[in-house]
Amino acid sequence: MNKARELDQSVLVELKALLGDRVSTSAAVREHHGKDESYFPYALPDAVVYVKTTEEVRDVVNICRRHQVPMIAFGVGTSLEGHILAVNGGVSIDLSQMNQVLAVHEADLDAVVEARGKQVLTRAVVKQPSVGLQLINQIVVDRVLRCARGSGDGAHRQHAVPVVG
Repeated sequence: MNKARELDQSVLVELKALLGDRVSTSAAVREHHGKDESYFPYALPDAVVYVKTTEEVRDVVNICRRHQVPMIAFGVGTSLEGHILAVNGGVSIDLSQMNQVLAVHEADLDAVVEARGKQVLTRAVVKQPSVGLQLINQIVVDRVLRCARGSGDGAHRQHAVPVVG
């Protein structure tokens, strides 16, 4: 593991003013965000922020940019290449709370989802029953993503359910 470097306290003050308790510097949270499935050694970020909106992502990026602090986008930590490791410290931007399906365009066969919207793609069926699982599968398959039968996230066992990533 790399040592945590001194993060300018003004960065933390600004991040906490923006996100409140969705900013963490705890060792356990940093360790979770400083490892992946690769063989590389742990490399912990200096702080982890949990964003909920695109605007919050923008604001975190602007804070980090102003202070020249590295940023790392974090999904679920399953990278095999080590690209989520904070080898130079910095702020890990956890996208796990950005999980909404924003729109489904049936005529265009596409959907607009947030970073983790893949987990709720099938919930679009509940919100817009006319869309159906076939449409969602078509969207995913057309974009050369993989489908898994009967996977989690409330998947219906008789249909192929999209799993992105």
